[in-house]
Amino acid sequence: MKITIKRKVDVEAKTLHVEAGVRYWEDATVNGVEDEMGDLIPCRLGDDWCPVIDLDSGVITNWTLGTVADVHYKVCDEGRYVVKDAQGAPLLKKRWLCAGILPWGRLRRLSHFAN
Repeated sequence: MKITIKRKVDVEAKTLHVEAGVRYWEDATVNGVEDEMGDLIPCRLGDDWCPVIDLDSGVITNWTLGTVADVHYKVCDEGRYVVKDAQGAPLLKKRWLCAGILPWGRLRRLSHFAN
């Protein structure tokens, strides 16, 4: 009989890929302007905010350089999170109505300044 078991194993994680269903896009300012429609914020794909975060540095790797933003998105309705290794292979996939994978929980205030 074939069975599936879970066991703990150490892996080298490189990035966290976020697909956050943002409830209120206007909860961000981008380059000093309130982003009323969500069309100013980097990393937006359709109705989701999709930053890719380098886990070692904390840098959002798909951020538009030169853009300064103050983000306070509530993403408790839907979030998809994938931790990947350096080759881009998924190590962990989670989907939550409330983001439990992130240490700060449902609400996150993020100021990001790109070099």
